[in-house]
Amino acid sequence: MSGNNRLSARNGRIAAMLENGESLKNFYRFIAQNEYINLHDACQIVIERPDASVCYTMDEWNAMGRRVSKGKRGIPYYDSDGYSNSYSTRTTPTATSGTNAPYSR
Repeated sequence: MSGNNRLSARNGRIAAMLENGESLKNFYRFIAQNEYINLHDACQIVIERPDASVCYTMDEWNAMGRRVSKGKRGIPYYDSDGYSNSYSTRTTPTATSGTNAPYSR
């Protein structure tokens, strides 16, 4: 898919999310739990994974002493410059004492 088609499809999905009352309520819940994530990224994350709760990059989780289970995947998104990134989620971030704890439902 070309860059313009990808952006157009993403923008359409964001508009649909903002028009639906339940989706909008879910979006507000997400940004309240992740106030450090800008709205551009938050829209993309909620579209990809509506049940996402607490999101950080892998480096941020590691710096907090948390670990993500082997084989789990982050939520892909494109930053405002068009570069691909990903956030990892966890429903309840807890210290793992050197073991790999699950990070999403």
